[in-house]
Amino acid sequence: HIERTFFKDISRIKPSHFVLVTSDEVKQIRYWNPDPNKESYYPKPEDYLERFKELFTDSVYKRLNTSYPAMAHLSGGLDSSSVVVAASDIYQTKGNKLPRLETLSAVFDDLPCDETLYIDSVSRSVPFNNHKFCPLNEPLTNGLIDDIWEIDSPYLSIHRGLLSN
Repeated sequence: HIERTFFKDISRIKPSHFVLVTSDEVKQIRYWNPDPNKESYYPKPEDYLERFKELFTDSVYKRLNTSYPAMAHLSGGLDSSSVVVAASDIYQTKGNKLPRLETLSAVFDDLPCDETLYIDSVSRSVPFNNHKFCPLNEPLTNGLIDDIWEIDSPYLSIHRGLLSN
């Protein structure tokens, strides 16, 4: 059930909703309701790419436009690498108006799933500090369990001091 959390009587907000709180009530209101039948047509194939780039960049910018330092997960895969590279482009044009951004990467030394090569390649091309850690070497008593619980909290903070510089 997507609305469940670790906390009793506390639910997640439904996707595409926001919470409106008044003196009389608390309710979730849907703000996005895509029409599955709507189609977009552009005259040239490259126009689709350009529109996607606009939407993607705007989406990344909206998540960076905050009052607090931000952290991006950089796994070395296509999705996270694309987000971090787009953020780098955004910082080149609007960086003085945005909080500091750093990246966080899980690495798995000498295992086939390790993507350090790709993480390092992206990290060298962007202006953000990258913090690597190996989850296999992290004892749960070192704050990791607190971080896992905090994922469901309304305010996310990193307890490991990665953003304390």
